[in-house]
Amino acid sequence: MRIIGGLLIGTAVLLFQSMLSTRASARIAPLDPAEKTPGQSWRGKQLFKQLNCATCHSIDGNAGLGPTMKDYFGSEVQYADGSSQRVDDAHVHEAIMKPNAQIMSGYGPTMPQVDFEKPPRKMSDVDDLVAFIKEQAAKKE
Repeated sequence: MRIIGGLLIGTAVLLFQSMLSTRASARIAPLDPAEKTPGQSWRGKQLFKQLNCATCHSIDGNAGLGPTMKDYFGSEVQYADGSSQRVDDAHVHEAIMKPNAQIMSGYGPTMPQVDFEKPPRKMSDVDDLVAFIKEQAAKKE
């Protein structure tokens, strides 16, 4: 009986440790670039902090050097050249990859260029940032 109980307890402990290890590695493990996965907003939130995006872009509606991310997704943006565009996945992706290609009215060409094609960054980071920004539009306070 003790051996069976010990085995059961030991198995439960190993299973629990395995679950914790899997969860921890999922939080910090980079995505395989060959894997086609949709953006993950929780990773985008981490990247938003790591890349210091909040220095210029608020997520709560407050003004900054760049547009706020609150309600940004789905809005209509005006460019300095007089054109406009609805903010969708493609727009946000392009704005991250080529930040100064089109300058929004009221803002300057101040966003730094990040090379997502060279380590430590990767293209899936852009998808994660897009997912995070999109999530900010869905939040209702």
